[in-house]
Amino acid sequence: YPTMMGLIDQLKDDGTRQFGVGHFDLVIIDEAHRSVYQKYGAIFKYFDSLLVGLTATPRDEVDRDTYHLFGLQTGVPTDAYGMNDAVTQGYLVPPKSFSVPLKFVRQGIQYAQLSAEEKEHWESIDWGDDGPPDEVGAGEINKFLFNEDTVDKVLATLMTDGYTVAGGDRLGKTIVFAKNQQHAEFIQRRFDHGWPHLAGRFARVITHSVPYAQQLIDDFSAPEKEPHIAISVDMLDTGIDVPEAVNLVFFKTVHSRSKFWQMIGRGTRL
Repeated sequence: YPTMMGLIDQLKDDGTRQFGVGHFDLVIIDEAHRSVYQKYGAIFKYFDSLLVGLTATPRDEVDRDTYHLFGLQTGVPTDAYGMNDAVTQGYLVPPKSFSVPLKFVRQGIQYAQLSAEEKEHWESIDWGDDGPPDEVGAGEINKFLFNEDTVDKVLATLMTDGYTVAGGDRLGKTIVFAKNQQHAEFIQRRFDHGWPHLAGRFARVITHSVPYAQQLIDDFSAPEKEPHIAISVDMLDTGIDVPEAVNLVFFKTVHSRSKFWQMIGRGTRL
């Protein structure tokens, strides 16, 4: 998009534009639910061409309406190929949900309900200038407060009930969606603690903050290579295509419907 914006504004030696409004007969936008609003929308208003937008998750928010960009009624695409059709016709596999009963993640934590030892730990945490709160809501749990037992239970459920490969000898490729960098690192530490014979290689943090992240993604994409568990923050939520990914762990709250289905799509490849 930035390149095209620059080319539209660029003038040739004779003062004419590099691209006139009629230069293209057809413009195709992939991932049309992203980056086509605000300033980049000017590209599609500028060119007088047919416009085709492709997206698995059109948005219908007031300020980000994918349908409006194409002059369509909200919720009524020009054409649609639904997930159910793709599953029925053998192009995708349906997701199967598995819930892990975790009290803290679902209900939050109240200081008054903690034991004396837990209260002491609570008060030792750096809560900032406002000091310790009376409670931490469920939506905030994995933002700055990490519980060993919670993570251990999730990982144990994954390792016990997750889809396996290699004749059942190895957990299949798995993406863990973590809340932030600290949460991702905490999850890896708990995995290395619980499965020391796999420590440092089977599960790896893959985020924008990690050196050689692309190499880790390439290794994760290879069926037989380690890591087999990718613990990610935003980086693997959308766009990545690893058909071998068979387990997804939602270790954070997802508020965007389109983002949620993009994440689900990481695990529906054949």
